[in-house]
Order: sequence, then structure tokens, then C-alpha cells
Amino acid sequence: MAAAPLIAFVEECALATLSPGGEAGRGTVGVVDIYPSSRNIAPSRVFFTIDMRHGDPDCLARMEAALTARAQEISLARGVKITVTRFWHSPLTPFDPALIQAARDGATARGLNWRDIPTGIGHDAVYMARRVPTVMVFCPCHGGLSHNEAESITPEWATAGMQVLADAALATARLVQP
Repeated sequence: MAAAPLIAFVEECALATLSPGGEAGRGTVGVVDIYPSSRNIAPSRVFFTIDMRHGDPDCLARMEAALTARAQEISLARGVKITVTRFWHSPLTPFDPALIQAARDGATARGLNWRDIPTGIGHDAVYMARRVPTVMVFCPCHGGLSHNEAESITPEWATAGMQVLADAALATARLVQP
């Protein structure tokens, strides 16, 4: 039961950590491993992974500090050992400003709603951006559900995303001199 409030805190902390521009953080618990795994035995150990993200590095550092402090509070209150270990960090990779603007312009010209979404984890475009100018275009998902087997989008949303990306590529190609 000591794990439950810390797991709940991940989302609470992310949503409460706002950048000066009003951007909230993101946080999720993707793996929970309970030992022993039995419906009628109180577990002696709970391991879980936390993924915290924010477009502002200072906000992300505040989220990590808040999580560690909350873990210490719960540890003392419950008389349990809680260990928080950072085992991986992927810094925010900025995309090309001109390409970002081209995507914004393409969406605006087509009358589509858009917003900037920082991304830093695992997308191929993040690795490409380390070498060449790059941008990503995200499409809406039903219920906002993403990176999940149940994720789905409409053909219209997919078409709109591809049109915006094509518009950005064509606008950029016109800027390149042979």
C-alpha cells in the first residue's frame, strides 16, 4: 500500500509542474512488479518504473526532486524502504525552428488546430534531429490514447497529418537553392 500514493503522485506532480509558458509535465508508471504476486498475500516488495517528461529542463528537475521528497515522506510515514534510482535520462532534443514553423504554417493554411508538443524519448525523429534538420507532426488519437495497442485515428486525421507534413516539406524545398 505504500506504493499506491507514490504511483498516484507521479501524475499529480507532472500536472502541477508548470513552465513559465503554462506547459504541464507528463508522467506515467509503465511497469509494476509485485512480489509475491498473489491476491491474498501482502507483498514484501514492489518495483515500478516512472517516466517523467517536461519541455523545460528546470521543471523536469523540480519534478524529480518532488518525487524523491514524496518517496522519503512515504518511507518515513510507513516505515518502509523506498529507493528511487534514475537509470536513464533522455534530454529534450530540439527540432529545427524553420521546419517547426513550416509545419505550423501548413496546419494554419489548412484551417487545422495545432499546438507545439515537446518530445524527447525514443522517436526516430529524435535521433535524426541530432544529425539533420527534423520536425515531427502528431495526429490526434481517439480519447488521447497514444503508444497503446488500443490507439486509433481516423483516416481523415491521418490524411491531415500527412498533408501538413507534405506542405512543410514542399515549403522547405522551395527555400533550398540548387
